[in-house]
Amino acid sequence: MAELLRLTQVSYSYPGIGDETPALRDVSFNVMEGEFVAIIGPGGCGKSTLLSLIAGLLQPGSGEIYINGTSHKGSGKSIGYMLQTDQLIDWQNKLTRVASRDDHKKLADNNYVQINEGMNSYGLITFIDTYPSGNSECIRQRAALVRSLLKEPDILLMDEPFSAHPKDIRLAVADDIWQMLRNEKKTAVLVAGDIEEAICMADRVIVLSSRPGTVVGSFELPLLGKAGKPSAVKRSPEFASCYEAINQTFSGQ
Repeated sequence: MAELLRLTQVSYSYPGIGDETPALRDVSFNVMEGEFVAIIGPGGCGKSTLLSLIAGLLQPGSGEIYINGTSHKGSGKSIGYMLQTDQLIDWQNKLTRVASRDDHKKLADNNYVQINEGMNSYGLITFIDTYPSGNSECIRQRAALVRSLLKEPDILLMDEPFSAHPKDIRLAVADDIWQMLRNEKKTAVLVAGDIEEAICMADRVIVLSSRPGTVVGSFELPLLGKAGKPSAVKRSPEFASCYEAINQTFSGQ
């Protein structure tokens, strides 16, 4: 696999009255094409800030971010961003208008064909004329992911996309999202809500320290390849040892 994303000594501070507030310090890691990387860390350690930097919504105070070896500002690569909530609003649109007005402008002339194909591919075509509030969390999250994939991003960023769901259905939703991304062969960076979610979803887990966040651990995970889907990872005999290794690093922060 080729390297798609690299962060080198990236730091960022939020401006304030008088002193700045350091959010991230000297963060360095890479992501290979087709890889699924999860990021965990204590609350307030800069995880969401890190995604905003990768997306280009914020600019690093120091350090560099490269995509395919080129500064991400001029790489020509697109980045999708999936937020904690699905952002599907009843009064604004049915699922048939899962793309926003701005997204429609950026899509090809056959955007309705693209939307219908995407919705059909992931079992949503029968829901296409329904309003979001009438659907389950799984259906809403699938629709939100279809929206994120419409512009065919090279990298998909996800900021705790399952945090709004009850814990007992998170892995069921995760199975759907993970399978869609694998089918599309997408590279993904996930800010995970907890260690369990990170282990079940990712090929690799990166642990950040408390604020200012910096990388204190990186763990390669062989579990998904054997389990086949996130909801089956917890039943893997290696799950407990992976959890303990990551938890020791996480708890030290």
